[in-house]
Amino acid sequence: MSRISNPRARKRLVTKAIGLPEVHDFTLAHELIGSRLARLFGLSAPAAHVISIDPDFIEAARPEFAAARLQIEPGLAVGTEFIPDLMPFPIPVRLIDEREVHDAAAIYTFDLLTQNPDRSVKNPNCGRALRGIAVYDFETAFSFRFAVPRHDAWRVAALPFATSHLLNPSLRRASVDWPMVFAPFRQVPASSLAEACSTIPGRWSHIGDEILDHLTSVYDHWSEFEQEITKSLESSS
Repeated sequence: MSRISNPRARKRLVTKAIGLPEVHDFTLAHELIGSRLARLFGLSAPAAHVISIDPDFIEAARPEFAAARLQIEPGLAVGTEFIPDLMPFPIPVRLIDEREVHDAAAIYTFDLLTQNPDRSVKNPNCGRALRGIAVYDFETAFSFRFAVPRHDAWRVAALPFATSHLLNPSLRRASVDWPMVFAPFRQVPASSLAEACSTIPGRWSHIGDEILDHLTSVYDHWSEFEQEITKSLESSS
């Protein structure tokens, strides 16, 4: 059977495992760290857990996997807690109140901070839930890891995916209290960022190191980063 880190806990998890389409070690690491960082910054995101998928579980579920034409490999995987009350956004997104405007602005800030290009009309990866706008699927975040290393990681206004972000049009039309949006990001201690990026399986440690280096670079120029966020919305109008 599959196990989460606390063997006595029972949770309903949406699991990504090696063998599923487009799932690799690095996407699992992104999913885990992305969820941790989102929650650290106050976003409504499902908790992610490192789980171990046993060979016995694979064997027991083989008929179901075969019927679905799936091949799951035993070993480390990542499971995120199921969001039972999730409601997809109608497109175009219309923010209905101040709470949603705040949540949307925080998600937009987070996605530019982590350089996540995968929250768009085609692939929203968020929706309404009782606790506000819930975000999920962080496997394609941290796209800076695949680009030429930059010393100016805080310069995000010109990122090509900023204008195609799902929430960009709504935020351009909204009145956003940006100091309130940025406050939770400013208040996170460096030690908490380091813990979120480092308490991961050892074979993913180099990914955590790269993510922490990026975050540190942005935080060293946080005031400029805030200006880049608002500029990215102005320049797309």
